[in-house]
Amino acid sequence: MKFVILENNEKDRLLLQSILNTWAIGKGIPCDTLCFSSGESFLHAKIYIDEVSVFFLNIIMDSTTGMDIALFLRKNGFNGEIIFLANTTDYILQSYDVHAFNYILKPIDVSLISKNLDEIYSNSIGPYYLYQHKGDLTRLPYRNIICFISCRHNVDIVTTSNTYTERISFSEIITKLPTCFIQIHRSFIVNMGHISKISHNMIYLSNHMQLNIGRSYIKNVHERFTQFISDS
Repeated sequence: MKFVILENNEKDRLLLQSILNTWAIGKGIPCDTLCFSSGESFLHAKIYIDEVSVFFLNIIMDSTTGMDIALFLRKNGFNGEIIFLANTTDYILQSYDVHAFNYILKPIDVSLISKNLDEIYSNSIGPYYLYQHKGDLTRLPYRNIICFISCRHNVDIVTTSNTYTERISFSEIITKLPTCFIQIHRSFIVNMGHISKISHNMIYLSNHMQLNIGRSYIKNVHERFTQFISDS
């Protein structure tokens, strides 16, 4: 799992990093923790937020606050978990606006952090696409994948916050995907959960992309999407 800690208090930052590493070792889970002492340093780092499982954000900091970063994350399609750390309860109501997993008061409690991690990890063991690149494996939650676009021998995987390129065939991909994905063209597979509108032979997606529906796919696409909506 990948974690990001945004904490301007060095003592708390190091303590939280130690808690995360100890928890991951106990679970036998690979752990990658990135630490930042300010919101500005995080924004300049240009992290692929799709790859992050949990953001730990100090809600009160100079200039760019933890709440500012949380709003940025949600605006840019981050669907993972956000945990706020704070010395006050003043911002609890605001934390609901960004669907925070928890709002934890300092001093940092090891058992409480571990309990939160246990619950998040349990919830995260679910459908995901395993993206392979240069020997690395990255789990991309299906809910974050908008579409797959075939381009010669490569496939672009378009997510809510990034695009990944993989050397793989469409026929191999389609066998891995859950039923919420549908092929609409010989070069396009889309996640029906990200379809905003279908108009004749055009599909409009949540990221404002527009894709043509292949002539031979039109009937099936309309029928499948209608069924998907009625089942949702």
